[in-house]
Amino acid sequence: MKFARGTIGRKCGGQRVKVRQRGYSVIEVLAVVAIIAIMIAIALPTIVAGRRIYAVDDASNQIVDILQFAQQRALAERQTMRVELVPGTDSTRGTIQVIDQETLGAGAADDVVIRNEVLPENRDVTVNTSVSLLPAPPSPFNFQHWTWPGGSMVIRFRPDGTVTNEMNIPQSLTLTMYVPISSGVPDLGLTRAVTLFGPTGTCRSWSYNQATSKFEEV
Repeated sequence: MKFARGTIGRKCGGQRVKVRQRGYSVIEVLAVVAIIAIMIAIALPTIVAGRRIYAVDDASNQIVDILQFAQQRALAERQTMRVELVPGTDSTRGTIQVIDQETLGAGAADDVVIRNEVLPENRDVTVNTSVSLLPAPPSPFNFQHWTWPGGSMVIRFRPDGTVTNEMNIPQSLTLTMYVPISSGVPDLGLTRAVTLFGPTGTCRSWSYNQATSKFEEV
């Protein structure tokens, strides 16, 4: 079976000459489709793997960016900036926001949310809430994992750039995140960490190296 083939006219020396226009057979079309399908099948694992790597790196960079933003606003405006991170669940996405506390004596009455972002879905990137699941980065950056009191992380960037917890105690911490193999099980090759040094408010990004079983600075 072949697709219809037609003819087209072309003038030559004042006379119209018929030129046969060749079509494509079903076999030829199927061969092209098969080649395209094979190329997609070969490329798909690479595309999926790349998407997973970018997802966890983007999540790590997102958290670092917001922490740095909070510190810069605290320094620039001489105001305390509160950062609240609520991790997601299998059915809801997490959030992270920066809140200008304005007049501290007024409590929450004059708090202003100046930045609010959603975190990736848990199936793509999970913010780790199990403090024993992953190690801390190497010394001297082996800060304790955040223990998630009340199911959230609440820290404050002071006007001098330092970081404290809700009890106004200087706070250094480690946050980890990973691409899950299954619910609650990290792909160690796609695991990242963010450390925050309270006395200076300095953030660092880390990537877990399966060969050494340690975090290495990015």
